[in-house]
Amino acid sequence: MRTRPPREEVSLSGEGEAHTASSEPQRVVLAFVNPASGGQRGEQVLDTLRNLVPSDWIFDLGQAGGPSTGIDHLRRSVQGQDPTSVAPLNVSVLICGGDGTFSWVASALSKSGLVGACDIRVIPVPLGSGNDMARALGWGIRYPGASGLELAVLAAMNPKESRLGELDVWKLTCHCASPLVDSEPSPSFRRAEYFCNYLSLGIDAKIELEFNEARWRNPERYSSQRGNIAAHTRLGASAMFLGPRVALYRLVDELIVDDKPVQIPAKVQSLIFLNIPSYAAGSQPWGKPEARTMSEFSNSLVNDGCLEVMALVGLHHFVATRVGIPAVRLAQGRKIRFRIKVDTDHDGKRRAIKSVPMQADGEPWPQGNAEFEISLAAVLGVVCGDRHSHKMKNHAKFHFP
Repeated sequence: MRTRPPREEVSLSGEGEAHTASSEPQRVVLAFVNPASGGQRGEQVLDTLRNLVPSDWIFDLGQAGGPSTGIDHLRRSVQGQDPTSVAPLNVSVLICGGDGTFSWVASALSKSGLVGACDIRVIPVPLGSGNDMARALGWGIRYPGASGLELAVLAAMNPKESRLGELDVWKLTCHCASPLVDSEPSPSFRRAEYFCNYLSLGIDAKIELEFNEARWRNPERYSSQRGNIAAHTRLGASAMFLGPRVALYRLVDELIVDDKPVQIPAKVQSLIFLNIPSYAAGSQPWGKPEARTMSEFSNSLVNDGCLEVMALVGLHHFVATRVGIPAVRLAQGRKIRFRIKVDTDHDGKRRAIKSVPMQADGEPWPQGNAEFEISLAAVLGVVCGDRHSHKMKNHAKFHFP
């Protein structure tokens, strides 16, 4: 049986619903907007938010250079509370962007030390291409427009009227001199120090890396969600039929889950560590292990302190997960270690490999020799949208003690 970490006291109301048992003190809404995400609707979102939220609680991640300015503003507000107040400041955080933006802000919150000092609940507003977190939490798959954004703000102001839950946030620690390949820095690695959705390496990360490199060169060509998805599809088709095959078992020479070695099957092209059931714009690679088969695995939960570890044989296998065929399930665990050892020698029979593509929540980088550890970093409160349903395969499932 998988043990569960302790969680805050909750009371259940209706099927799968949870509400905090404590009274609701003052609640403020803090909004982060990434104008560069997906369809680049940031300016529209900022204009709408200014009519709904005080302007000093709205932060443009592009102009601010990241979430730290908003986090510092929140910290000053928490430290300036009435010292006689018993209840902490309640904060709802709107994260308007894609999965990378959600991870960016969630990691900053996790590292801020504020999670225990005040009651924080986050809401994703989908502005990216894949929007897996927003999808999993029932907030839709694309920007909902001004009316939908207004509903998200209302939910942020009154979260006890919505379905509440908790989300594990994971820390990725690299044991190497620096996350470099051929002495070139990898700034996206620093952004990927924490992740909420997934970490992966292999062919799927390679496609994401190629897409990001193309977008960095010509950002004006990638200004719509539909166009970005089409670009991913083209890159995937090219890799499926024309790209080289690299067996990960030669490059990941050690995988340890909860102190137990896990063998990586031959010929797999992708290794995935999954926290939420939705992956790569809505596929469900973990699936639902059948109880009647006495499977050693259990269903995935987003707040059980465990990650699901799985592999894909190739991109055709990824396509199959979209129609219900699961990935190769390898393990579930709390503490994970793996080592990458690239093949820099060319023996005349196989090509030299200088790096392995990796990605965390859609933020890719090329990785050379390194050892990694994955561990639970924090637990964030979340507010689910009205579309959330436990019956949907790619929607988040929660554990309530």
